[in-house]
Amino acid sequence: METIYFAIVEDEEEVLEDRIELLTELKNKLDIEIIFTARTKKEFFEKYNKDPDKIDALILDIGLTGAQQGGLEIAMKVKKPVIFISGYTKDYINSIEEIETECTIVKHLTKPVSDKRFEQGITNFCEEIRLHKDNVYMIKLGDEMINIYDIVFIEQGEKGSKGKIFYFANREPIETNNFSFEKIKEWNLPSRIFRRMSRQVVVNDKHNNYNIFRYIDNGKMTEKEFIVNRLHGINGELI
Repeated sequence: METIYFAIVEDEEEVLEDRIELLTELKNKLDIEIIFTARTKKEFFEKYNKDPDKIDALILDIGLTGAQQGGLEIAMKVKKPVIFISGYTKDYINSIEEIETECTIVKHLTKPVSDKRFEQGITNFCEEIRLHKDNVYMIKLGDEMINIYDIVFIEQGEKGSKGKIFYFANREPIETNNFSFEKIKEWNLPSRIFRRMSRQVVVNDKHNNYNIFRYIDNGKMTEKEFIVNRLHGINGELI
């Protein structure tokens, strides 16, 4: 397993120390290393610019001392996998989703974050980073190779039962005439993230933000709501 090298940016000293402690405990389990930490945007770039290729992923607070949206600005400029851990994620959810069109992997946890939720979030984050690095989960749609994790949802089109339209967070939709939802089971994903909402729709839970799924269509970021009930399985049965 290839080591993932992190940079952490957090302006609260006590919180930063907690992040370091928890990641150190997960070091062997997840094969991760902390390269450096920073408490301001300026400090981050002073350290990052010395060796940009050394960092694989970022753990960022959104609001930083001297820069209200410092974490967002870092993510947009660096364009590396990022997990935001902040008390302001709900306030900046649209900005976070826009960053997802520029970065390969974007996740977020809203403070306060328990140790258990932090560990699970980082574990899932590392898993996705490795999937993208290995390009294991690529499928062919038409003449193009597509990363499965970039799919926001799949909807049945008007060209028969196997006519499907794939919607993405980072590109225009693709329509295909030969795809069955049953094929998703053949992808053998390590984590089941696709949910069957109805006979016509399958969603990627990775892109679920309070039951709002955002995707590109006709050059614009568009929203669609799917009610996913994770607790009772009424809607959104896992595939």
